[in-house]
Amino acid sequence: MGLHARFQAAIEKVFFKGKSSRNSVYLTYVIGNVILMLLLFYLLLNTFAYDWTGQLYPVGSGFRLQTGLDTAIPFVPQMVIFYLYLFYPFVILTMLYFAFVDYRKGYALGWSLVAINGIAILIYIVFPV
Repeated sequence: MGLHARFQAAIEKVFFKGKSSRNSVYLTYVIGNVILMLLLFYLLLNTFAYDWTGQLYPVGSGFRLQTGLDTAIPFVPQMVIFYLYLFYPFVILTMLYFAFVDYRKGYALGWSLVAINGIAILIYIVFPV
């Protein structure tokens, strides 16, 4: 019995008196998506682990690629507006859509976010940036 099947059986036992229904399937996927996207991805990896890796090395000791392209790109602090007002809302809306609307595909998004951030954390431990 796979992880999802055991999780669904537990949800059905707790909330639906052991009976499988369309609502129990939906609730199982939604709870699984929230666990993957909110707890594992956002809280554990993106908040705690990322902050922890930032404390491993002194500030400014990371790798710098001093290539011609890097020095040609100007640093414009006002460009942060694209991260704050375009990137984050787009990411949040995507996660909400796949967690609650297209919930069956939400597992794929959730696991990919966890895998990508897990690999990134391992790289940040070895190569401070």
